[in-house]
Amino acid sequence: MVLPNKVVVPLIDGLSMKSIRFAPPIGVMRLEVIEAKNLKKSDVGMLGLGKSDPYVRIIIGSQEFRSPVIYNTVNPKWNYICEAVVHHLHDQNVEIEVMDEDQ
Repeated sequence: MVLPNKVVVPLIDGLSMKSIRFAPPIGVMRLEVIEAKNLKKSDVGMLGLGKSDPYVRIIIGSQEFRSPVIYNTVNPKWNYICEAVVHHLHDQNVEIEVMDEDQ
């Protein structure tokens, strides 16, 4: 029999193990990207009838999300949902970019 399974050796007197653990997140942010209208025509052909291949890139803190690409349209409907863990209520930024796949 091998007991105890662990041995705690304190390196700093008076330091609680609870104080050095990561703080739990304060919540989860749910972001829904529904659609866009009249986007810039990025893929202009010889006849001047252009389309785009848009997608959405979302950055929340250190987490990055990317919607699916909707091909050949300037009025995409994504209906894309992402969820991100939020650690700080006031110090986290949300960046949303609509991009063309070919550029």
